[in-house]
Amino acid sequence: MLNEAEIHLRKTLVRSILDNGGCSPLEADSDLNDASRAVVVAMHTEHGSAWLGKINLYDKERHGGHPIMWLYGGDHYCASCSSDGWLVYNFGASFVAPAYDAELVRLIAERDDAKYTGTRDDAERVKVIFERLEAIGGTHLTWS
Repeated sequence: MLNEAEIHLRKTLVRSILDNGGCSPLEADSDLNDASRAVVVAMHTEHGSAWLGKINLYDKERHGGHPIMWLYGGDHYCASCSSDGWLVYNFGASFVAPAYDAELVRLIAERDDAKYTGTRDDAERVKVIFERLEAIGGTHLTWS
């Protein structure tokens, strides 16, 4: 189920980009947003839990202001969840993983705290974050 949801998300992303002339996904593409939500549900169904998280932190999220990863449907802080904890809003999370991962959280926090020295250094940090996300069986979510 999870593998199928991930494949559907990738196909929907490609379709959305092509429908927008090949530059970026269509604006407010509900099919793309729903495909990301389906990956979250499939992760939860397949693994018994799903952990949402963000890579780019803003405002009060920065420097430990809020958790970097939170349990989908749990009692934890959830910037992207409704009061019942189950709805993931567009752009509310940038990835989903089957379990909490302290190493991934550390990498994201280090990037957040690092002095910005240009795209080359930042891209290397993001590459390491994505490698860790893949290693733990996580999936990057795509929103429009």
